[in-house]
Amino acid sequence: MTWRLVLPVLLAVARAAADPGAALRAEGAAVYARYCVGCHGERGDGRGPAAEMLITKPRDFTQGVFKFRSTPSGTLPTDEDLYRVITRGVFRTSMPEWSLLSERERLAVVQYVKGFYPEWAERGPGAPIFVPRAPATLGTPEAIARGRELYALLECSTCHGESGRGDGPRAGSRPTRGATRRSRSTSPRDASRAAPRRRTSTGPS
Repeated sequence: MTWRLVLPVLLAVARAAADPGAALRAEGAAVYARYCVGCHGERGDGRGPAAEMLITKPRDFTQGVFKFRSTPSGTLPTDEDLYRVITRGVFRTSMPEWSLLSERERLAVVQYVKGFYPEWAERGPGAPIFVPRAPATLGTPEAIARGRELYALLECSTCHGESGRGDGPRAGSRPTRGATRRSRSTSPRDASRAAPRRRTSTGPS
């Protein structure tokens, strides 16, 4: 391991005595240096040595933009949101699920990752969006008709296609928001096919 990788860990350990949360972040720095730096980079900018080989580029933490949140657009995610992504991984990308890490290690790396965005302490996470129970009208002919109207109104077919197969005229032309400038286009999901269930074990599929 090079000094450039070890130095952030040593600095984080040195601050632990003065800051109550520094000890956890110091543990997170060690976890990050061992498991995350290869893709997300030493500075958390998504420019790790493996990034160029990945189709979906690693998240650039320095931008403060996170796709998988329970909070409104334009706000930061909660610690629980970040913990969930680390635990489950991201389907159809090179971000694996990290159940091999202990709960404390995952909590620690969450705190460390937040430090890559300078305004995190000032802004804080957004308030999670409350998702109510599905209405009794779900799946009724009236609801389906209304959904068809909204699908046309919002021009969903431009990417997802008229039949929802992800074959619209703009399919494949939209870059992944918030990853890096080197991101390749991401194709819309084919809604006519059920997504496979996520594997939660660390063994072979």
